[in-house]
Amino acid sequence: ASPQTPPIVSTMSDPEHSQENVNSNNNDAIDDENDDYDYEFMKSMFGGNSNDSDDDDNDDAEQVTEYSWSCRQDGTKVIYHLAFLAPGHGDAVWNSSDCIAQHLLLPEYRAKLFSSADEDDNNNKNTLLWEWPPRSALEFGAGAALPSMILFKEGTKRLLSTDQKINEETFDALHLSFQKNGEQWGISKEQIQDRVRVLPHSWGEDVDKLREAATIDGYGDRSSTSDDENKGNIELLVASDCIYDPTYHRALLESVAGTISRTKGRFVVGYSFHLNVPPTKVVEFFALAENEFDLKVTSEFKQDYSGQEGIGNHDPNRGAVYIKVLAHKDSDFFS
Repeated sequence: ASPQTPPIVSTMSDPEHSQENVNSNNNDAIDDENDDYDYEFMKSMFGGNSNDSDDDDNDDAEQVTEYSWSCRQDGTKVIYHLAFLAPGHGDAVWNSSDCIAQHLLLPEYRAKLFSSADEDDNNNKNTLLWEWPPRSALEFGAGAALPSMILFKEGTKRLLSTDQKINEETFDALHLSFQKNGEQWGISKEQIQDRVRVLPHSWGEDVDKLREAATIDGYGDRSSTSDDENKGNIELLVASDCIYDPTYHRALLESVAGTISRTKGRFVVGYSFHLNVPPTKVVEFFALAENEFDLKVTSEFKQDYSGQEGIGNHDPNRGAVYIKVLAHKDSDFFS
């Protein structure tokens, strides 16, 4: 998850899931002793054997490390890779990414995302509003990209996994994750090439390129064949811990509004309060989404965690994840 830089990274303390460090690469100490945060975070997430440091001629920024995420409830294992200098602390798994991945994976949890927000609505309660999996999906600020990997496993036919273009290692990590998970799930390289697009994207810019990538081979909005204006719009969009900095709210919403299907689309937003700004400033995102971009909340819930791992923070108030799902006001959800 990554606009730029939050003050906190995550820990997985959810009892439903566990993470395992599969392979830690060696890391040298960061030269800049003034940057205590990055130094401590590097040691905690990528600590290696200092005896090998003389043999390592590469910068830490070039390292990509492999980990796994496991769902204890159904045994699903996801391999993911972290690039040390990924943008916006995309070099760690945030609770919101874990939470969204969990709810995309498990059908009984998925209903919380995509059924009616009105528990008194007996016609819609616990009923998915469109078939699963979505034909097209887009993850913003992907980082470790757990939601992308789950959508890949579930069979989404056109999947865009995006992040800010800071360095090549970020995208090497994403490509490796798709490759390794494809191998364990029996998805061929040809299928990966056909279904997956790993793309650089700065929010609010070049939105037409996302639409173009989403419609290759006809995997855009289901209405695209009959309505050119809808062509390229995407059925499911995901942003995990991307709204902690209000500076980027509008830019993110410009990308969302420019790609979401107005009839079928859902936008899943997961976030925690990291106290870089008052919580009220974070949730202003949703007022802006409705008032200026016609995106309204369809469902919402909270999932508690014991803290945010990555820097060893164990404050449950910071660990709690809030999920909101949005759709365009003209969506079939509201009809």
